[in-house]
Amino acid sequence: MKRVIAIAAVCLLIRGFSAAADDGVLKDGVFSDADLGFRYTTPKSLVDETSDARESVRTRAAALHTHNTFNVLLSMTSGPDDTAPGWRLVSIETYLRSNFGGLNNAAAETKINLWAAGSHASAVGDPKLVAIAGASFMVSNFEQSEPPLKKHAHVYSTIRNGQLLVIAFTANSEEGVKSLDATMQTLQFGGVGK
Repeated sequence: MKRVIAIAAVCLLIRGFSAAADDGVLKDGVFSDADLGFRYTTPKSLVDETSDARESVRTRAAALHTHNTFNVLLSMTSGPDDTAPGWRLVSIETYLRSNFGGLNNAAAETKINLWAAGSHASAVGDPKLVAIAGASFMVSNFEQSEPPLKKHAHVYSTIRNGQLLVIAFTANSEEGVKSLDATMQTLQFGGVGK
């Protein structure tokens, strides 16, 4: 049960390029990545589990005899008990845009959102384009039934510097995931573009 919507893609869909151990910097609640040119203020009270998520990806990739993975930039949760009513997860990952060479940008973003949600999640409504911090994001909403819980996820993707940048929020309530959505307003871009 620990592998939930946003993390499912990181750990179960082994594709893309290999994860680097030192992408981005988390300092004083602000995550920044110079290569992709963005800053994001994380929700308060979440615990950084990035190194554990990266290790999980490496372990899964080794078991499948591949070096191709999503690149985990950040993974933060409200705690280890993903069945707690107030449990929340924020993950930021990348995937090479060139791996979807036959798709236009919107189709590539929609596909990566599905992968990020995982095979057990169900889409809620159609994906939509939204503008945030001067960038265009494809946003998809998902639900996953894990009785007695229903997990909710909102997955945002955009293209930066030849990579699909995926920001996924997961919570055990719609209100919880909406509170995470509000943190997208802290996103700032500069330097590199789409």
